[in-house]
Amino acid sequence: YAIYCQNQLSIICSRAPSGRVPTLKEIEREMAFPFQPSFFGQHLEKIMEQQKQTHPDLSIPFFVQQLVEAIIRNDGLSTEGIFRIAGDIQETYKLKLYLDCGNEDVNSSDVHVLAGVLKMWLRDLPEPLIPYKYYDQCLQSPENPAVIQSIFEQLPVANRSLIICIVFLLQQIASNQAQTKMTYSNLSIIFTPIIVRYSESRSISLHNTQAEMTFTVTLLKHIDSQQILDSA
Repeated sequence: YAIYCQNQLSIICSRAPSGRVPTLKEIEREMAFPFQPSFFGQHLEKIMEQQKQTHPDLSIPFFVQQLVEAIIRNDGLSTEGIFRIAGDIQETYKLKLYLDCGNEDVNSSDVHVLAGVLKMWLRDLPEPLIPYKYYDQCLQSPENPAVIQSIFEQLPVANRSLIICIVFLLQQIASNQAQTKMTYSNLSIIFTPIIVRYSESRSISLHNTQAEMTFTVTLLKHIDSQQILDSA
């Protein structure tokens, strides 16, 4: 229990404060985490290991698949401001807690709430979708699709699968930008810290912000997510 608390403290201290007081149910869920591990704030490989018993054939976390399918099902691909406009904060945290308690049905049809929970989970990952050790490679030629494809092919399977899932969703949203008002540039502002970021120095990361965003835009434009999904 002490080791778990120490690990969680290090993860919490690496994030900015949320400025929100948790509910009693959220506090109770936090207390149960050592015995019923959370899906939020955990390393991707640990989550994939946890779900082998219940979803051995899935290559991405099951709740991510549920959220993405629910976003598509509820017209999220044509919703203005998807991922930019925040959903109701209480409903967002309510759905987060509901899923984190092991419920496998998504009990919301509000696309901004659904997108908010997905974005929250992605931001809570201890490492970005492209692990820190690839950071320098990412910024060497951030506008070169061939370099980005090479980096992508080096990634662990779980990271590649999750990136393809998220990229596919964002490509569909960007292709409907007349309705969503979300271009690749808009989406990169939101998703760059999720996809690629520096591990230690905020000042260095801010200095490289433009290169990071260029990398994200190039990734979103040139990874052929549909072909990869069709061949999977």
